[in-house]
Amino acid sequence: MNFKSLSDKSLNFNLGLNQLQQKGALVYEYNPLRVLRTNEDIRENGVVMYPKGSLINLDTELLNFDLNHPIDIVPQQSYDGSVNLILNDGNSYPKLINTRFSSTGMDTYQIVDREGDNDTNIYDIDSFESDISLYKKTNNIAHLTFTGLSTSGNLKVGNYVFYFKLSDSDGNETDFIAESGIVTCHIGNLNDPSSIQGGIKDENSYKSVSFLLTNIDSSYNNVVVYYTRSTSDVDGNEITTSFKIMKQFAVYNNTAKINITGFETTQSISINDINVAYNVVSSAVAQTTCQNMLFLGNVTNSEIEYKELTDLSLHFLPELNVENNIGRVDKDYKDESGQYEYYNVMNIYNRLGYWNDEIYRLGIVYILNDFTLSPVFNIRGITRLTTVGDSERIDWTNYPLFKKGFDPTSTNNISVIQANREYIPINKETYKLDSQNENSKGVIKIKYNGNQLADTGTIPIGFNIKVSKDAIRELKRYTRGFFFVRQKRLPTTLCQAVTIGLENTSHLPVLPSGEDKYRVERFLDDDGVLTHDFDRRCEDIDKDSVLEGYAALCPEFELRQSYFNQLFTGTQFNVKMSKSQFSKKYFDRSGTHFYNISYTLNDSTQEETYNIMAIGDDVKVLKGKKQLFAARAGEAEEAWRVSYYNFTNKSTNARNILRGSWGPYIGLEGYNTSKMSLIDIKIPSYEENLLDSYFEIRYEDSSSFYAICDRMLWDDITDEDDSNMIIKNIFRGDCYIGNYTHRMCRNFQDSSAPINDDIVDQMSWKDSYKIGDSEKNAKINRGDVNAIKMGHWVTIKVCSNVNLSMRCSDSSYTSEMGMAGKARGFFPLQAMSVTGESKIPESFVINGGINSTTSDKYYFELPNVPAIKNKFHIRVMYSDVNVNDSFKNGYRVFKLSHYRDYPLTYGSIVKLVEWFGSIICVFEHGVALIPVNERAIAGEGMGGNVFINTSNVLPENPKMLSDTFGTQWSESVIKTPYYVYGVDTVGKKIWRTNGQTFEVISDFKVQKFLNDNISLTEKEKTPIIGIRNVKTHYNRFKQDVMFTFYDDVNTLEENVWNLCYNEVMQKFITFYSWVPSYSENIDNIFFSFDRETSKTITKLTSNYPLISLQGGAIVEDALSVVDGKAKLGNLQLNLDINGSSVEYSIADERVRNKFFITNGNEVSVAEASVGDNKWTIPIKAVIYNQGTDLVEGEVKNVVKTVFSNITVVSKMRYNLLTTSFWKHGQAGLMETKKPITTCYWYGKQHPFELEFVVVDNPSIHKIFNNLKVISNKAQPESFHFEIVGEVYNFAKDKKNMYFRQEATKHLYQYNGADIVYNHDYLDVKPEQRDMLYSTSKYKDMSVMFPLYYSRVDSLDTIYDHYQSMTSAGKDYQYISGSEIVHDNQLNEFKIATHIKGCPFEGRYLQQITQDRYDTLVASGYTNVYTKDGKWYEIMEYGRINGNMNYQEDKWDVQIPSITYWAKNETEWTVKDSEGNSYPPLNLVNNPLPESMPSLDISSNADIPEELRNLGYSADFLSLDVNKWGTDRKETRIRDKYVKIKIRYAGDELAIVTALKTLYTISYA
Repeated sequence: MNFKSLSDKSLNFNLGLNQLQQKGALVYEYNPLRVLRTNEDIRENGVVMYPKGSLINLDTELLNFDLNHPIDIVPQQSYDGSVNLILNDGNSYPKLINTRFSSTGMDTYQIVDREGDNDTNIYDIDSFESDISLYKKTNNIAHLTFTGLSTSGNLKVGNYVFYFKLSDSDGNETDFIAESGIVTCHIGNLNDPSSIQGGIKDENSYKSVSFLLTNIDSSYNNVVVYYTRSTSDVDGNEITTSFKIMKQFAVYNNTAKINITGFETTQSISINDINVAYNVVSSAVAQTTCQNMLFLGNVTNSEIEYKELTDLSLHFLPELNVENNIGRVDKDYKDESGQYEYYNVMNIYNRLGYWNDEIYRLGIVYILNDFTLSPVFNIRGITRLTTVGDSERIDWTNYPLFKKGFDPTSTNNISVIQANREYIPINKETYKLDSQNENSKGVIKIKYNGNQLADTGTIPIGFNIKVSKDAIRELKRYTRGFFFVRQKRLPTTLCQAVTIGLENTSHLPVLPSGEDKYRVERFLDDDGVLTHDFDRRCEDIDKDSVLEGYAALCPEFELRQSYFNQLFTGTQFNVKMSKSQFSKKYFDRSGTHFYNISYTLNDSTQEETYNIMAIGDDVKVLKGKKQLFAARAGEAEEAWRVSYYNFTNKSTNARNILRGSWGPYIGLEGYNTSKMSLIDIKIPSYEENLLDSYFEIRYEDSSSFYAICDRMLWDDITDEDDSNMIIKNIFRGDCYIGNYTHRMCRNFQDSSAPINDDIVDQMSWKDSYKIGDSEKNAKINRGDVNAIKMGHWVTIKVCSNVNLSMRCSDSSYTSEMGMAGKARGFFPLQAMSVTGESKIPESFVINGGINSTTSDKYYFELPNVPAIKNKFHIRVMYSDVNVNDSFKNGYRVFKLSHYRDYPLTYGSIVKLVEWFGSIICVFEHGVALIPVNERAIAGEGMGGNVFINTSNVLPENPKMLSDTFGTQWSESVIKTPYYVYGVDTVGKKIWRTNGQTFEVISDFKVQKFLNDNISLTEKEKTPIIGIRNVKTHYNRFKQDVMFTFYDDVNTLEENVWNLCYNEVMQKFITFYSWVPSYSENIDNIFFSFDRETSKTITKLTSNYPLISLQGGAIVEDALSVVDGKAKLGNLQLNLDINGSSVEYSIADERVRNKFFITNGNEVSVAEASVGDNKWTIPIKAVIYNQGTDLVEGEVKNVVKTVFSNITVVSKMRYNLLTTSFWKHGQAGLMETKKPITTCYWYGKQHPFELEFVVVDNPSIHKIFNNLKVISNKAQPESFHFEIVGEVYNFAKDKKNMYFRQEATKHLYQYNGADIVYNHDYLDVKPEQRDMLYSTSKYKDMSVMFPLYYSRVDSLDTIYDHYQSMTSAGKDYQYISGSEIVHDNQLNEFKIATHIKGCPFEGRYLQQITQDRYDTLVASGYTNVYTKDGKWYEIMEYGRINGNMNYQEDKWDVQIPSITYWAKNETEWTVKDSEGNSYPPLNLVNNPLPESMPSLDISSNADIPEELRNLGYSADFLSLDVNKWGTDRKETRIRDKYVKIKIRYAGDELAIVTALKTLYTISYA
């Protein structure tokens, strides 16, 4: 191949990204979900590997998972074929993550690219929490702006409140993220009083509404709008309906422009849907799906710091806001400012004020850190809320937040901060604070001593709310934002009215027209001529003819007569002078229009009590308590009938006569104040001295609150001064202010000519009227009298509960409309017309819905209970039903009432398992079957039972399958096709259930094993992934159920096992020496993940339990070696030791020359082991109750001792930790990296062992000779025989033998041998026996078994414990010879004999000298071998050294004898401080282990501390260096039964057909 040289020209490379393959074949390997979108460029070595916006693997700490809370995953098929993974760990909020790929059949997949560039299955780092939350929630607070009405729409009239949710492109919605104020849709042009009317019921306003929603969570595509609309018919009764707009409004750049025209398709919903409360839990321990619903169990609500928020809320101090001017509509309904008071819907939305001299209750709702809403908390209230500087003002008390001298900015420790808090003292009975004027219920009384109706503009009363900066800083710890709320006012002021006069003779209302004058309108002039001329017909009468103030114009009464007619029946009412009073006490006039809307401030607090009577339109006469009231003069059908004013003048020439109909008014009986006043009519029996009672009523009011401002972030608040911040312009009140024009009178409609206004004969009255002459009076032309164009109007400005600007015309009188040609109206909608068609009453209709001043979304105060419960350990919640293939996911919606609590008798819920349409609920100490949508038997039919469905999803009482056993470990519960299995570590049982029966399968089978080896206590229930857990796995291919247990906390030898039960054989079949941390069956293939990897990763974390390395345990690849050591890091104890001191040491003598601790907590590794790259260091930490500084003579007392094997790895080794799953068995067609071999798991060859007990003729002793293993040719590695051994004459010495044996091992290990020993030997007290029960120099025979120890491998904590757990010894596979083993449970000493399998034709290595090696090599001999500076000859066992042979398809094995040394020792001289004697350790009878070339004991430092404490030292009294005689003794293995274990290396498939043990009956 020819190569061409490149020139020196620079080469330009365009780096491109590898595109994720959109489709392909499914493979059985682990690949992370690539669904995370970056928010910035990701660089490696300065090169951009993933530009901003790229998809990367879902490998992020943002998931907030930890090692103590294993994740429970429930899959859900999504509408596009992909899979939703619902994740719960009992610690963090529920999550839903979509896989983003869909299985397309035939083992292929396709990436699902959902609509738009904001796919719901792509998760942005910036909005990650809201993106993956099971509940659709936001990660910020949206800002809502009402931009107004427009006249191009189709919305019906009424008061609207709009509620906004966000929606992803799948249609999954959040809870409401904003709600509007009141939006009034009216008929007519905007801000045009002459065209505006409220409209009735479903009239079309031809309006559209616009909003701007900003700061929207970027993870959502759309805004969904709901609204409530309040309207009424002519009866004024409010009707509220609610709807969802089916159109979704798109979000662009975190902003949505929302224009609601009324042409959108809507869906009618219930008000309850606006107020639906959701169960938004912060964590769930258990979950399952059943019948297309998601069930969560053992849930926890978000922790709300109720105490803190309750107190901090009392630092919100309301102040009056009277800084806003909403314009001033004049007598002609013009407004030079262009604001038009409450004709302007923007003023209704933003500046609807509150009533003066009224009581309100205010509160605050917090937006919590998870963006859910808190209950209502009360802000501080006060008995008199005035403006700053008012002479009547009561200043707020300044309560400190913190104890004197504490700086809250000095720490972020919540517990420290709360410990230094000062809380506002509250009288729990009266709710009052130290200042008796302040209360803790947010109840205030507004006392504004100003003029709201000033000529400069109408001033609504609002609030500014002040709060200290210290309180804001604390609130930011617990919340994100807030909004204020109020309850509906319980009015003490019913309405306002303007007093006028009541003419004393006609009993008709009259208007003050000048100083001491009142105006009456006649139907003729002073000459008796019928005329239309208003001035000629009117007369000003003296006040002496008038009962001043006995009549009043009350706009609210006129518009709500059905309500007030029930109140104003002559009943006594308290009346107060309003703060705004007329500048002059009479009306100005412009033609027929009288007006006075000029007010000044009233300083009087005068109160009177009146009897009030409602007088309706055209009422002839009503009698009050004493006074008569009328609204009609004369009769339409009798032209000569009149009413007199001033006096009764029954004269033909009388001119003080009145005819016509007068409008409605109220009569005030007993009025004796100045004329023409603006009065506040109070509720019946109102008394100012009952103020405390009114406050108490509000304190106890549990009715709902309503939002009075938008939702705000804390950063939205502005500074008031150096110490305080202020929230301004809080309105959304209930007090409308506006003009009202009232028509005082009108002429009668003539029945012959109802709308006639032509006078044919002006002299008809003068010529024909005569007192008492009915014949002549009949000649009066009634049509002419009734044709007089009568009428005058009066305009006033008042406060009202109804919006006077939104009066309605009245079209309900159809016959009247037919005659007059128009509906009843009002000024200024209709002109002040006195023509014939206007001889009809005014409209007194107002749309009751337009008067609504609150939304229809309710907020409630926290209930007054002793404690708030947030943890519901026995609660099961359920979601909405998920409709298959629907975009909207029902699993995301949990309504507040969708739950059931079950008895706490059985402990907390640990696991939920779907079981054929029902749920098996596993408690800590019980198991129950919970039917879902249970059907009840209604009777029997021909075809069997007849069922009916019940309304409850969950029954009140579950069917208990077990009331004793459950589980404390959620991952110990597993579902197979036949049963649900679980492990109860408290009861130490393994159980299973099929939903009908419950069975403990461990009884009489493995119960002793569980009793011995479930070591967790009742308090140890916290799993640690890879370290401590009880987890069950199911291999569907083999139908194996594997119960795994591991605990590596505070121990050097972890307790770990894997016990296997087979569902086909219905029995426990084996132990496994491999342990998975996680597993799954895919297409009948069993995959698992190595627990060793999980354990290593867990131990590398800096917060690993008990002992860890500061900053983590991953070190640099190149360690610096100083003085033969390389520092790995500094140890830290992850316990709160409250100032106690800690001493660290290496806990295992075998590695004390490999690892070192210096400077107290600095751990290092020997230079020779630096290249290992992974180090497991056994650490012991002793905690003392004193610090490091001790007074002379003071003794340190041990508080606690903890142990831990810490793991340290280099970066290179860490990167090699595999995330691969292990495939088990033969199922599947996939290729594996290596051929599947026997006993090979996670890249490590495991041995294979089988064990059986020979129990033939159990009543007699047997001498065991030989063993036949009928099998294939797979060669056994070793054989192990265990007997009790009480038949031997040295049986009495077994306890002493055990002590001496284990103490010797301890000594060897301490001096570097790689062997293990049982630590419990120190609990055994050896006893030397006298010979023949008599005292002599020599004692009874002592016996010792010589052990040949060949272990040369490294520390293996799993095997060491696993073998001691399943067998009598810890490392029998490395031993030849016999040993004493101790059964702790039975406190019994047994004899175990071990022998390696040595086939006749097998080979072994015989160590030789170098000379011998050289000689053999020189002679051409090839069976030699050298390693590590030693020389070996490869030898064949043959018949002399061999002990087994394979022939005729079986292994013939010789059972070995027991060899031992025996000696009659003298009295032991090793004694402890209490005088107990201990045997000397013989170092000659036992050969040194192969891992120990030599033993050098030169000082007591070479003796383990535990032995030194017993009296052992480096002398010949403690260490015996003499052989016990010259010959070893032998005896055959003899007992009534023997336990035999056969061990294989595992690398060959062993097929064992049968076993046969040959023995001889022993009669000795």
